[in-house]
Amino acid sequence: MEKEKISKIIDSVNNAVHNDEQIKKVVDSVDKVTQNLKDQTVPKWRRILSVVLTVGAVVYDVCPIDLVPAFPLDNLLATGAATFNLIQQNAQNQQALIVKMSKYLKWTFVLLLIMTVLIFGTLVALIINLVGA
Repeated sequence: MEKEKISKIIDSVNNAVHNDEQIKKVVDSVDKVTQNLKDQTVPKWRRILSVVLTVGAVVYDVCPIDLVPAFPLDNLLATGAATFNLIQQNAQNQQALIVKMSKYLKWTFVLLLIMTVLIFGTLVALIINLVGA
């Protein structure tokens, strides 16, 4: 009896997963990225590095350690930069407009991230100097 219930639950979960178009799109996107890793227009090490950076950014989002505590902008900027890098490095047509836009957006996010960390660090140093004086 328990096996039948478990089997029904597994079947209903499988049906829900397979029928959900959003999950299908994500799976298709992951398949395209893995297929593009075999493409030779961009060096393989750059494509692999883009995947590693994106996974690292997602781990950084989940991780409780934060460069700028109580201010999620650095998480958003790091994940955005890694995602745009992933798009740029794994596009099949390297001359496409999306690749060019991803390149500029990636560097915009990187510069904003650096500025955010520097401004926060300056504010912390000022507060420490004011409290210590």
